[in-house]
Amino acid sequence: MGATLTLGCARGPVAPRPQPVPAERRPLELWVDGSAPLGGDGSQVRPFKTVPALDGGVHLHLRSGLYEGPFRFPPGTVVTGHGVAVLFIDGLGPVVTHAGGALRLERLLLQGGSVGLSTTEGGVWLDEVKFSGHGKTFVDARNTLLVGTRLELTSNIPATIGFRQLGGRLQLRDVKLSGPMQHGVKATETALAFDAVQFEGPATGVLLLDGSLEGAGLRFAGGQAAALHVLDAGVTLSNVDVTGHEYGVLGAGAVSIDGLTVRGPQQSGVSLLGGTSTLAHVRVERAGNMGGLQLLGGRHTLTDIEVKDSNAWGVLVRRAEAAIGALRVSRIRGESAPSGRVLGDGLMVRDGRAGVDALVAEDLDGSALFIANSGSVVARSVEARRCAGGAIFIERSSEATVDSLVARGSAGPSVTALEEARLVVRDFSATGGDVSVWADCAEGVRVDIKRPAADTVLPALRCLFVPRSPANERQ
Repeated sequence: MGATLTLGCARGPVAPRPQPVPAERRPLELWVDGSAPLGGDGSQVRPFKTVPALDGGVHLHLRSGLYEGPFRFPPGTVVTGHGVAVLFIDGLGPVVTHAGGALRLERLLLQGGSVGLSTTEGGVWLDEVKFSGHGKTFVDARNTLLVGTRLELTSNIPATIGFRQLGGRLQLRDVKLSGPMQHGVKATETALAFDAVQFEGPATGVLLLDGSLEGAGLRFAGGQAAALHVLDAGVTLSNVDVTGHEYGVLGAGAVSIDGLTVRGPQQSGVSLLGGTSTLAHVRVERAGNMGGLQLLGGRHTLTDIEVKDSNAWGVLVRRAEAAIGALRVSRIRGESAPSGRVLGDGLMVRDGRAGVDALVAEDLDGSALFIANSGSVVARSVEARRCAGGAIFIERSSEATVDSLVARGSAGPSVTALEEARLVVRDFSATGGDVSVWADCAEGVRVDIKRPAADTVLPALRCLFVPRSPANERQ
């Protein structure tokens, strides 16, 4: 009945590979031509003029023409278009209905109605099918294995849904969804496997609740809500590109993405509300007032992250744990926060914990590293250049240990410590700020500098501790 599409998804049922049908069991071949005269017998030479009523599976060949439905194809049916074959209805209801068994549609156009294809149970294979003009849903599936290749879904009606699926499995390859849809894909308890799928116009590209998504080469553009919205879902993706939208990625679950570019999100590039994530090779630029990445609860691993030309912060870790490899942040703009300080920080850790291999920050309105509300950071290397708020701003019973800290050209102090903060810096070099360290010793602050560089002038503060001599440091 046609070849399945296999994308290597580890979750959900795997589509069985169809076996060749023995010659004596191959479906009956019937031909239909809308321009043929009446009285045909369905042969290729004398085709039917209209689609006949079917009581069993056949291979139906449709030549160019407009064929008015609705159509209900029995299990085992294959429908192949030759030229431009259009299946349509006027009014409401689905153009094509399928229930149980196998159905294959290829090289067809489905138009009109409230639903393009409605399918329950069984398996459906779609190849080179174009959907357009459906009032509510283009493909509505329940507990179905649905495999689509080389599809186009085009909407000119707001609030429509491309694929709506409850249960089963949806596999898409080389598919384009365009127009003002509410959701490109809306799936619940479904295993999704996508390869080279484009969303151009849907407010939300993919909304997935309690299912799984695996794939590569997803492209989102022109939407007004989250490009990818997941709730209690398992996600494994690579090579994802988002332009615009409110968020690039939003939600919670077990999220793994290797290769993500988000340009111009209205709020944030990535906002994860708990769960676990592994994010690698992420680029966010021109993010809105929720910053580049938000990690709000959960446990996360970040590798090779870059945020630039954005607002608020590069990465926010709040009530979460994060292991961060290389983080590069530049040109972050900030507005005044309720506390009076200016945002625009590279890495902000509030009520959370973060381990950092290397943080490089340049041209920030705020600090390279901001830690507050009992936050905790262990960093191997922090380098801050032209950060108005300095290299480190730490307050409110927070603590940090930094192996190597370099600050150049701060507008104020290179390091600021307030309200019972604890900071330990092993190698410290600070030039260009008005003071290397400013600490409010009356508030129980302690700052330890183990090895200040020769170019660094440290102030005399009773809560700033430095070694008395190089000989003492070597002991």
